[in-house]
Amino acid sequence: MNRYLTRLTALIALLGGGAYAALPGLQLDGTLRQGELVSGRSAHLVEVDGRLLRRGPNGEIVFGLSRDQTDVELCVDDGRSGKRCQRLPV
Repeated sequence: MNRYLTRLTALIALLGGGAYAALPGLQLDGTLRQGELVSGRSAHLVEVDGRLLRRGPNGEIVFGLSRDQTDVELCVDDGRSGKRCQRLPV
C-alpha cells in the first residue's frame, strides 16, 4: 500500500505541479522539467544522479536539470533505514 501511495503522489505531482515529494523526507518545489533549476528542502542527505547535494542551514537544496535530460535519479539517506532511490521522468 505504501509503494502505491508513493507512486500516486509522484504521478499527481508530475501532472499537477506544485509541491512535490517523491521520497520520504524530500520536498521539491515545482515540477521536474528539462533546463529547470529545482529547489526544495530535506532533513536528510540527498543525491541527484549520484552526486551528493549540499544543504543550507535549514535544509535547502538546489540542483539543475540539463536541457536534454530525460530522467533523474533522486536518492535520500536518512542514516537509519539506508538510501532510498527513485528514477523519475523529466
